[in-house]
Amino acid sequence: MKQFIMTKYGRIEVERNVVEEVAKKAATQCYGVLGIGGFSAKDSVMSKFKKEKPTGGVQVRDGEEGLILDLFVRLQYGVRTTAVAQNIMETVKYQIESILDLVVEEVNVFVENISVGE
Repeated sequence: MKQFIMTKYGRIEVERNVVEEVAKKAATQCYGVLGIGGFSAKDSVMSKFKKEKPTGGVQVRDGEEGLILDLFVRLQYGVRTTAVAQNIMETVKYQIESILDLVVEEVNVFVENISVGE
């Protein structure tokens, strides 16, 4: 899936993996986030049959008005989960819209793990 941006000088194509990397970087900079989810068993099996790389904790799909992003995160123990998730949503949306000039319809955050030892 490529996203296209038309300018007066021509067309800019943005690959899905670029959107994923910007989302990962933005999310990991948020307070309380220890990391983005790793590869699931489904990702590693599907990557054998498809040319696409596993998403590694970020899934990007098309919505009606823009992109829909699903982020699978690991949080630090003791942080307020709803506040951190809201911060992730706002930060990821802002970074993708400002850096890549793409419309983000939704950012969904899935807490996969809360780590006590770090």
